[in-house]
Amino acid sequence: MEAIAAYRPFRITQEREREADYKIFIVEDSAAAGALLAHYLERLPRCKDQSKPRCEIHTFESGEECLKHLYLHPDIIVLDYFLDEKNESAMDGLAILRRVKKESPSTEVIMMSGQQEVMVVAELFNNGIREYISKEHACHVRVEEAVLRIFEEKRHRKRRQNQMIIGGVLCFIAGLILGGWFV
Repeated sequence: MEAIAAYRPFRITQEREREADYKIFIVEDSAAAGALLAHYLERLPRCKDQSKPRCEIHTFESGEECLKHLYLHPDIIVLDYFLDEKNESAMDGLAILRRVKKESPSTEVIMMSGQQEVMVVAELFNNGIREYISKEHACHVRVEEAVLRIFEEKRHRKRRQNQMIIGGVLCFIAGLILGGWFV
């Protein structure tokens, strides 16, 4: 547990930024809970295609800090709903979610919370969360599963886009050849 308590998010270097396949932000006002989740996400298992995702993970103890770093274009944000452990005037998860979706609509947000009100959860989904995970024992496993699902979908989407581009180029070349451009 000492290794987890000593966890510090690493500083970004150009070399590290090139290495990472995905950027994940963890927004959790409890430093210990944030470090524990980061520890689990750093050890993600292999994806379905047997590739090991390389992740750059940043932890923030406030939503405001997270918002300041959106310029890094995270792929996924794991966001706590209640963010007032150290600062009672802190923005809650819903306010952060709204700002993230406004400034970075392609960022996927996984909300974690111990709160159980159905209307609040519905409001979160209406504002664009990808998944809602209740804080309970082994919730980190559910976060891992959600992150891997998002990675798989992003990889699949990118593969389809590449196939469409290649298909378009091949059609263009065939059109040039059949159209007599290369006579």
